[in-house]
Amino acid sequence: MNPMERICCVEDAADYQILIESALRGFEIVFCSTLSEAKTVLNREGKFFSLLILDISLPDGNGIRFLSEAKLQNGVPDIPVFVVTSDTDVMSKVTAFGIGIEDYICKPFEALELRARVDAKLKYIRSRQSKDSRIQFGDLNIDSAKMLVQISGSSERIELTPIEFKIIALLIRHPGNVYSRAQIIDDVWGSSTHITDRTVDAHISHLRKKLADSNVEISTVLSMGYKVALK
Repeated sequence: MNPMERICCVEDAADYQILIESALRGFEIVFCSTLSEAKTVLNREGKFFSLLILDISLPDGNGIRFLSEAKLQNGVPDIPVFVVTSDTDVMSKVTAFGIGIEDYICKPFEALELRARVDAKLKYIRSRQSKDSRIQFGDLNIDSAKMLVQISGSSERIELTPIEFKIIALLIRHPGNVYSRAQIIDDVWGSSTHITDRTVDAHISHLRKKLADSNVEISTVLSMGYKVALK
């Protein structure tokens, strides 16, 4: 398990917060006691979470209704959702699975069971991501799992910083798409950062030099941003 993996847990009961934190030792758990707090956290840093654990009965509303409305408004990142609740009603389960949750665990539960379910789901997701981690565009080959960039026919890797790697991987996943500087900042650094447009431009400049021997280039689209194209 990657020790930096983060889980957002929306749970207002202190005893269950303690149980969940104990069960998922090794993960970074961010607890939210209300749906309002969860909305703020997910909007700000949702894409950095590996999993969302959600109770149904919360002080300021119903977790399933919140999840349904948030999905319609693209207010929840594309991460697996586990419902952990004392609500054993069959229709609640049907509704929850109908809006795309991954698992429904009824309270009380054993810590070992929660850990086993979380580990199994994240292991499956990592396996899928590993298969999807290799990208090719032009003569550039990118392996996101290994953070490796190579030119076809060469055994040497192009040495990139982690930020440079994230930028080129973002652009190459959707060749031809134009990304504004704001979009690059949000995807690479996160929306809560204070990175400026000039910082993005500096990283793009460094990338262009390092990719000079490739037939892939990063093009500037005037007043819009950047995209990758073939030379």
